[in-house]
Amino acid sequence: MGRSFVGVLCTVVAVTALVGCGSSSSTTSSSTPAPQTSVSSVDGAAFASGLAWFFTDSSSTTPAVLPAALPSCTLGKLGGSDAALVAGLTNAKSADTMPDASGIRVFRASATCDHGAVQALFLQEENLAQIGVTAADQTTCLGASVVDNIVGVDDTKVTSTGGEVVAAPMAAALETCVPIKQALTTILSDPKTGISAAQVDCIATAASKTLTWAKLLDKSGQQAVKDAVATAAASCKPS
Repeated sequence: MGRSFVGVLCTVVAVTALVGCGSSSSTTSSSTPAPQTSVSSVDGAAFASGLAWFFTDSSSTTPAVLPAALPSCTLGKLGGSDAALVAGLTNAKSADTMPDASGIRVFRASATCDHGAVQALFLQEENLAQIGVTAADQTTCLGASVVDNIVGVDDTKVTSTGGEVVAAPMAAALETCVPIKQALTTILSDPKTGISAAQVDCIATAASKTLTWAKLLDKSGQQAVKDAVATAAASCKPS
């Protein structure tokens, strides 16, 4: 849905000034709800193009490549207003202006049509190696869990815009599939930090005792994350 959670995570950890990795792009722009319309009035080609942008990370200028049957199947499961919003997407950043409730319904419809394809689309947009996820079992676990968690979101209770609604489902999937220490160790091991291997292990171990994936992916909690990593780093300084 336009946001790379790996980029979000790396940006949050980067505020400690220990490392910078990747980047994320999001927006809090409001979106004017689309007028009520019928699915039959939505152009199929425009919808297919828009759906490709919907599944593209907002930092990318190249649309995702979708399975041939996915757009038509997804279109058949949506209401007219949601379909019209998708048909109006012309680049990855424009997907960030969609109401998240609509985004959840579009995501759910696509996953219902082809769960495996949606999982693959999610995985190909994320550089999971940046958080130490390279093993096939972790990758499969994370992809499946994220898709299922987003599909399970109650769209009737969602009022946000810009893809922030996916942070909680992603955090829950990460809690299930990836130890937080593993991610912190990988990020802090970046050569640009100049931190020794022993200090990296110490900092990651200490910080992982107080941090959760939910905190790491919550933009409003970045100061708490910064403080936790800074406190861990201070306690791990060589004597």
